[in-house]
Amino acid sequence: MHTMIKTICLVAALLFNISLAQGAERIVLLPVAGELLASEKVQLADAAAHAVSGQYHVLYGDKVNQFVVKAFQDESKKLDCDESNCYKKIASEFKVDKIMALKIAKVASGKYLVALNLYDIPTGGVIVSKSAECSECSFEKLVATAQSIMNVLAKGSQDKSK
Repeated sequence: MHTMIKTICLVAALLFNISLAQGAERIVLLPVAGELLASEKVQLADAAAHAVSGQYHVLYGDKVNQFVVKAFQDESKKLDCDESNCYKKIASEFKVDKIMALKIAKVASGKYLVALNLYDIPTGGVIVSKSAECSECSFEKLVATAQSIMNVLAKGSQDKSK
C-alpha cells in the first residue's frame, strides 16, 4: 500500500510537469507552438523547463495547457480581443508575474526558427526575446537549439540579479 501511494504521488508530479526549483520564482510556460507532433511539443517543454529550473519554478503541462487554451478561446470571443488580457488571466490563475513562450516555425525544408519570449505581466513588457535558426534540423538538433536559447535566458537571469 505504501509503495502504491508513493507511485501515485510520483505519477501526479510527472503529470503536472512542475519543476521543483527551491526558492525560485514561479513562471508559466505556455504550450509550445509550432507544427510539431504532440509528443515533440512535450519533449521540448520538458527540455525548456529543465534548462531554466535553476532560476525558475516552471509551471507547465496538461493543466496549464488546458487553461491557456480556454483563456485564448474566451478572449477571442470578445470584440476587443487582446493577447495581453489572456496573459493577465493566465498569470492570475497560476499566481505568477512572468510567462514564457517557446515557438517553433518551419522556415524551409529542414530549417526551423526557434523563438523564446519571456513576458513580464505586471508591466506588459518583454523581458527577453531570443531566437535562433536550426538548419538541416533533426528533432534532436531542434531540442538542442531550444536548450541553448533557454541557457542564455537562465544565464541572463543570473546576470541581472547581480
